[in-house]
Amino acid sequence: MVIGETRKRVRIGIENHALARGEHQAYEGKLKDISAAGASIVFSVPGRRGKPLFKPGDSVEITIDNLSNLSGWVIRCDHQTAAIEFTHDNEGEEQLIAEIMDSM
Repeated sequence: MVIGETRKRVRIGIENHALARGEHQAYEGKLKDISAAGASIVFSVPGRRGKPLFKPGDSVEITIDNLSNLSGWVIRCDHQTAAIEFTHDNEGEEQLIAEIMDSM
């Protein structure tokens, strides 16, 4: 573990296609990394005039190639990237870990 690292789960670099759908918008991109607890997405098209695509706290549905659909909320976002925290339970985490391992 890296000193100063606050993440509770190991992140895995994976570049699967991803679609993040919010209440009134949807954006395509690629995963930067994923863990059992969350993911980072780099969007294909940046926000207009440097504005964030989502706001912290926005609820999102994530569709990722070769993985189950995931629900979560935005914890950080800028004009081209978003950090998403998943809302699943322990059973959902275990299922996602198994899917990630199978996709590698």
